[in-house]
Amino acid sequence: MTDITPKVRTAMIIMNGEKVLLGEIKSGAEKGTWMFPWHEIGFKDSYYKNIFTGLWEDVGFRCTNVFIPYSDRNRPIGVTNDIFSDEEEHYVTLFHRGVYTLGKSTIGSKNKGKYIRFDWFRFPDLGQYIDDSNTSFQNKEDKTHPIIPYPLSQSIKNLLQQGYNPFENLDIPETLKTKSC
Repeated sequence: MTDITPKVRTAMIIMNGEKVLLGEIKSGAEKGTWMFPWHEIGFKDSYYKNIFTGLWEDVGFRCTNVFIPYSDRNRPIGVTNDIFSDEEEHYVTLFHRGVYTLGKSTIGSKNKGKYIRFDWFRFPDLGQYIDDSNTSFQNKEDKTHPIIPYPLSQSIKNLLQQGYNPFENLDIPETLKTKSC
């Protein structure tokens, strides 16, 4: 067995109304899957700054585009242990959540090779995409939203299987709660 050192990354669950932002990954162990914007933590990187570096490089969001709830500022809201045996990769993913405040989600100018595209999806609907053998999704024929986030990344599957819901215990200003994309 190969000795693989796990990598650590931060992933940001960006919420807008009841939707979350997902990107379709272009290459690597999670190629073709949908994942929250994420960024690997490098040696001596600031943990908190890393979150916003990923958002800027991958999505084009600045820190003013996302509000992080007060209670979440110094700690992750979820952690997954993601092993990709075929690719011999291992990630520990630290999830954070933020509320979208303004701006447009586009693939960032510095890291165009990481994602194919981004889109907003209803978080309550993501659970139906956990089972890879189920391909008869309810909204597959929905002409108003032809893109479905399938397959989900292993990290999101692991988070959903823990029963996590980013909308629970959310302490944000009332003005941001009614925002919708």
